[in-house]
Amino acid sequence: VKLPRKLKVCFSNSPKNIPHATVRDLGFVAREDGKFDVYSAGGLGNNPKMGVKVAEAVEGGKILYYIKAMVNTFTTYGNYENRSKARTRFMQETLGSEGLVKAYQEKLEEVTAGENLDLHITVSEITKQGTGQAAPRKRLISQRQNGLYSVFYQPVGGNLTPKKAAELY
Repeated sequence: VKLPRKLKVCFSNSPKNIPHATVRDLGFVAREDGKFDVYSAGGLGNNPKMGVKVAEAVEGGKILYYIKAMVNTFTTYGNYENRSKARTRFMQETLGSEGLVKAYQEKLEEVTAGENLDLHITVSEITKQGTGQAAPRKRLISQRQNGLYSVFYQPVGGNLTPKKAAELY
């Protein structure tokens, strides 16, 4: 199976779309009703493209179907001849916006008719409360919740040893 050079999937947790999910290979933008609108084949770079809305009001437990449909759409219609065009955003040029939506919906129907990719999401209530007794440190950042903090640490080489993690607290 050939895949795109990159497949960036983005989730925006609000309709404000702060992480710009609409300019990713596949973007899920949260709606007020708790569902997602799905955008496909967007991207930045030399030839930026706004993603095309391919689905509306998608339940959170169904997102894997939409991700697999994007992979299958690229596998079928993606450009493998030119490495610099092996990105989903170029499918907008070859298929057009309407053609992209049609192709994506066809692949989505195939995926939903096949294997079970349902996610079983359990929403749990966050009851954690802070004590407000943290000593001020330069890497300690106050959270919005009163008395809760996070620690900023950028490990050298990307590795954080357990010993170093314990020293941060």
